[in-house]
Amino acid sequence: MKEVNSVSDATNTYGEDIKLTTTDASTIYKTIITELEKGAGEPLYPGDERRIFGEALVPVFVALYNSLNDVGRQTLLRYARGEVLDAIGERQDVKRLEGTPAKTTMRFSVSTPQEKNIIIPKWTKVTPDSENYFATDEIAVLQAGAYSVEVPTSAVSNGTKFNGYAAGTITTLVDLIPYIESVTNLTETAGGDDGEPYTTEGFDSKNWVLLDYSNVIVHVFVPNTRTYYDLEHLWADGEPIDISEYLTPDSTLE
Repeated sequence: MKEVNSVSDATNTYGEDIKLTTTDASTIYKTIITELEKGAGEPLYPGDERRIFGEALVPVFVALYNSLNDVGRQTLLRYARGEVLDAIGERQDVKRLEGTPAKTTMRFSVSTPQEKNIIIPKWTKVTPDSENYFATDEIAVLQAGAYSVEVPTSAVSNGTKFNGYAAGTITTLVDLIPYIESVTNLTETAGGDDGEPYTTEGFDSKNWVLLDYSNVIVHVFVPNTRTYYDLEHLWADGEPIDISEYLTPDSTLE
């Protein structure tokens, strides 16, 4: 069923991208300047200190309104993330997908069959590179007179980084066992998963840094945040100034 937009496109409250408050930089700019002019009882022209003050407030209010909008939208499943998403999931007894360990089958071998059984303890560790480790899932017994025994083995922690070790590449026995001469994985390691991640989007992720040099303000954005706030549109009527002559590797703005 198509969603009906019951309010104006300007507010976009119930549009495809739900906004609970105004976040458009141009709208906030006009509102601030208009209210300042009402308070002053006269127009505030470019260069007026009161207008300059209002313009300096615009990035602050844009960030504030976006933060309020983000907090409000967190209550909606579509936008929820992190612990808020977990809390919403609890209402339906839905939990975040947990990670899983990569698995393989290890072969433990002797060069000469022994007269007694050799016990391979559970959690016996092996490694392909001394960085990622795997451990046996269960106790295994290399029977007297046998040359080898095969044991299901898992990565010691969850994650995709344990996937992709080809058969025959896990050959180092970490927990030494008497008479065991060699170990090797019979299958490529697979099935490791990091689980459902927590997103890092939001307003604590340092996506926008403002550097205030008194007569010059520098906005440093990551690409998506720059597009989102669209300050270029806000200052579209401004006159571009070439400052390349001041920007050398050893120079600073003063």
